[in-house]
Amino acid sequence: MKSTELIVVVFYTIIVLGVGVYLARRATKSLDDYLICGRVVGPWIMGFILFASLNSAGFMIGNIGFVYKFGVTLMWGAAFGCLVGGILAIFFFARPYLRTRSRTVPDIIKYLYQSKGITVFSAVVLFVAIFAYCIAQYKAGGLLINYVLGIGYVKALAIATVIFIIYTTAGGMWAVTFTDLVQGVWMYVIAILLPLIAMVAFGGPFDLLSKAMSIKPVLGGIFKVPISSYVGLFLTWVGCLCVIPHVIMHALSAKDIASARWGFVIQNILYATSILLAWLFIAGAAIILDPKMAAPDEAIFLVVEKLVNPFFGGLVVAGLLAGLMSTTDSMILVLASAISYDIYGNLKSDATESQLVKLSAIFVVIIGAITFFAAIRPPKFLTALFMDAAGSIAACLFPVIALGIWWKRSNASGAIVSMVVGFFVYWIVALFKLLPPWCIITYTYILVTVLFVIVSLVTKPPSAEMTERIANLHA
Repeated sequence: MKSTELIVVVFYTIIVLGVGVYLARRATKSLDDYLICGRVVGPWIMGFILFASLNSAGFMIGNIGFVYKFGVTLMWGAAFGCLVGGILAIFFFARPYLRTRSRTVPDIIKYLYQSKGITVFSAVVLFVAIFAYCIAQYKAGGLLINYVLGIGYVKALAIATVIFIIYTTAGGMWAVTFTDLVQGVWMYVIAILLPLIAMVAFGGPFDLLSKAMSIKPVLGGIFKVPISSYVGLFLTWVGCLCVIPHVIMHALSAKDIASARWGFVIQNILYATSILLAWLFIAGAAIILDPKMAAPDEAIFLVVEKLVNPFFGGLVVAGLLAGLMSTTDSMILVLASAISYDIYGNLKSDATESQLVKLSAIFVVIIGAITFFAAIRPPKFLTALFMDAAGSIAACLFPVIALGIWWKRSNASGAIVSMVVGFFVYWIVALFKLLPPWCIITYTYILVTVLFVIVSLVTKPPSAEMTERIANLHA
C-alpha cells in the first residue's frame, strides 16, 4: 500500500463525492439539469470538459500502453483524426446541434428524421458501443486503485464501481461537468509535467528517445499493418469526435452556439499541445525502466512510481482518477439515458420528466453493476477496446447525422437501412477479425454512405415540413 498516494486520493475522492451530493439538489430538477446542466456552460469551461471527455484517464493509460507495445506511429492517425474531427465540429456540427435543442445524440437523430424507430435503434447502437467503451474505463479504474492499495484488481475494481455509481446517481451531468473541469485542467498539467520529468531523468528528450528506441525500435518506427489501418484510425476519430455521445452531450450543455464552437477550438488547442507529448515520452521512459512489461497498460504507473515523489505521484493518480470518474460517469449517464430517455421515453410518450430522471438514476446503478462483472476479465489492451467502440459509433452514426444535416434529399428510410446494415457489418467483421485491425471503418463508411444515398433516392423524398425543419438548422 502506498500511504502518501492513498491519503491524496482519498482526500480528493471525499471532496468530489461531497460535490456530487451537493449538486444532486440541482441535477434532479429537470431532464435538462440532469442530462445537460441546464444549457448554461460557457466557452472556457466547455473547452476543458471537452478535452477531459475526449482524453479520459482510461484513454491516456491505454494509449501510453499501446505506444509502449506498438510504437507511436499508429497513434498519429488517431491523434490527427481527433484534431480534424474537432475542426469539423466547429464549422459543420456545433450550430446545427445546438439549434435542435436536443439532450442526447439519439435526440438529434429524432429531430433530423422524426422516426421513433430510428431513434430507438440509434440508442441501441450507442448502448452496445458505449458499454464496450465503459468496460475499458472500469479496467483503468481497477488498475488505478490497485496501484494505490495493492489489494488485487477485482477488489480495486469493486471500489471503483461504487465510486462511479454514487457520483453519477447523485449529481447527474452537473457532477460530471464539475469533475470534467477539474480533470481537464489537471490532466493537461500531468500531460505536460510528467513527460518533462521523464526527459530530465534520462538526459533530455533526444537522449530519452534514443535510449528507448535502442531498446525497442518500434517506438518510433513503422508498425507493420496495412496502410488502410492507419487510414482507418484517422477516419474513426474524425467521425467519432463529431457524434460520440459523452462528448456531444457536453456540447449540448453550452449556453449558446458561440460557446460550443469556442469550446471545440480550446479543446483542439489543449489536445495538440499536450497529448502527443505524453504518449511518446511517458511510453519511452517506461521502455527504459522495464522493456518487458507483461501488462503494458500499467506503463504510466511504472513511470510515476520510479520517477516522482509519493506526494506528486498521489496527485497524478488523483488526476487520473478524476479523469476516470468524469468520463466513466458521462458514459454511464449516456447508457442510462439511452434506456430511460431515448428508448423508454420514445416508446412511452406520456412519461413525465420526473419519472425519466428517476428511471435514469435507477439504470445508472444497474448498468454500473453489470459493467463491473463485464470488466473482471477485460481485453489485454484498453486502446483496442476503445477503437472498436469508437469505430462502431462513427461508422453507424456519422454518415447518418452528417447527411441528415447537410443533404436535403436524405430521409428516414435511407437512415434506418444504412444504420442497421452498418452496425451488423461492423461488429461481425470486428469480432471475427475478418479484416486487418482498424481498417473496417473505411469500408463501413463507404457502405453506409452508398446505402444511405441509394435508399434515400429510390424512396419517398422528405416532406416540405421536414425540409423546413432542416433548413432552420442553417438559418
